[in-house]
Amino acid sequence: MSTTIIHRRESFNWLLAGFLAIGGPAVFANPPQTSLSGKPVAVGVAWSHESAADELRRSADTVLARVSALRNLHATNPVETGVRSREEIRRYVLARMAEEYPAEELDLDRRLLVKLGLIPQSLDYRGTLVRLLTEQVAGYYDPKTRTLYVADWVPVEEQLPVMAHELAHALQDQHFDLDKLLEGVEGNEDATQAHVAVVEGEGLGLMLEYVLEPLGQSFLNIPDIVRMQKDQMADASQSFDVFRRVPAFFQEALLFPYVQGARFLQYHVRRHGWPGVDRIYADLPRSTEQILHPEKYAPPRDDPTHVEPPPLPSSLGGRWERIYRNVLGEFMLRLVLAEFLEEYPARDAASGWDGDSVQLYQGPDGELALWIRSVWDTEPDAVEFFDAYQNLIRLKYGPAEPQEAPGEAPARRLWRTETETLFLERVGRRVDLLEATLQGQSSRP
Repeated sequence: MSTTIIHRRESFNWLLAGFLAIGGPAVFANPPQTSLSGKPVAVGVAWSHESAADELRRSADTVLARVSALRNLHATNPVETGVRSREEIRRYVLARMAEEYPAEELDLDRRLLVKLGLIPQSLDYRGTLVRLLTEQVAGYYDPKTRTLYVADWVPVEEQLPVMAHELAHALQDQHFDLDKLLEGVEGNEDATQAHVAVVEGEGLGLMLEYVLEPLGQSFLNIPDIVRMQKDQMADASQSFDVFRRVPAFFQEALLFPYVQGARFLQYHVRRHGWPGVDRIYADLPRSTEQILHPEKYAPPRDDPTHVEPPPLPSSLGGRWERIYRNVLGEFMLRLVLAEFLEEYPARDAASGWDGDSVQLYQGPDGELALWIRSVWDTEPDAVEFFDAYQNLIRLKYGPAEPQEAPGEAPARRLWRTETETLFLERVGRRVDLLEATLQGQSSRP
């Protein structure tokens, strides 16, 4: 996910910072077809490395000054610039993946996403990520070298919004240390994704402001920024073959930090102005719930409950080894539900999330067990999620009828298929769910 997707996606999120510039404001705002120096150019003209360097440097200074003024945050230093070919960007993506995303972690992500039902077992996960990233990146700011790079195949008239987005990241880096912002929260990808949404949401918000201000408009006045950007990406995705063909999970996960992050920033900038964003960086949101529901970040703040991961039920039998532990969060649970249910029931059932712990266990013969404990704001919220997940199980695993499992809990359900044991329990505001492949075992939780 950012990119990437579930385990250490924080290492990559900034890599995609420019891709919405092509699919978003460059589409709906139709920026003037000029070179970076302001002179008219023919549509479709791309960069040449030899002629671009000086003009790019001058234009970066100009765009940085404008973005700095819009943000009310001064640039402490000029930003170095460079031009990259598609192959150079591809090599860079591969190098960062190798550095930040070891193969074993990549495989854990893949196995978790398969078990959640978000991607098919047959998908080439790593290859899909590489193709998706290479296709989408139109420019990027590298915080390690503090350099802005633009793609040499992007038409010149589309570079300015990309640069505005990336130079917003340069300002973040100069004032708030971008590497630190994106380093991730150990064992909590939900909090990590919330941090990335602030960074990318501000990037998209400033890019929109850059494009709209000359038209007498503002991104603060867009009534439904999430719907607008999704509609624009749906139109523009016809130009992006990989993006169009990947499972919905990839599309939603890639869009989340930009569009939901921009909506979060829009909510707070409307109330406190751009200088108020500085206070957000001093106390970052702690969950995707606070991004999806910006009022939950504002006082009185609704911070998530820490959920201590419970042990796998001993009655499951066998020798099981825990291979993964994390926090899914409201956004990921929404995606899991939406994979099988309608969009709005899925969104409603994931609302009211208050905390969770997700674990993946492996058995001696390669069996997998998904074990999730979640807590909810109220008991009715827990009931709604419990009921929605029952529907998900029926759609995911077929028509097997649930059995009433013994115990004192208000609601316990047990399903069995030829290969799976499925268990769901609600106690007050807590919901436990187990999806275990048992290779013929007949254990009962």
